[in-house]
Amino acid sequence: LEGCSAAHRGEVIGTLLRSFQQSIRHRRQFSSTMAKQLSASVIIVPEDVPSIQQAIDATPSTGGVVVVLAGAYYGSLIVDKPVAIEGVGHDVEIVADDDK
Repeated sequence: LEGCSAAHRGEVIGTLLRSFQQSIRHRRQFSSTMAKQLSASVIIVPEDVPSIQQAIDATPSTGGVVVVLAGAYYGSLIVDKPVAIEGVGHDVEIVADDDK
């Protein structure tokens, strides 16, 4: 990743995995196999790709997680597969550009 240390990427993925684990704990047991699959399907905006839609498009058809770092993102989103979109940090804003 350009401009992103391995430690920072690991920290973001670790935070996301812990959050995901907490949210599903009451429904089923979270296995290490699922955690490995999830970490392989995590795309970070804008570090991996510049837009949320590109991140959604890049996730496998079986689904994945899009982590959106602080910033303003413009555009409408088309989600046609199981994708969790998680904002990390303060000031994540998605602005629809219906006028364009």
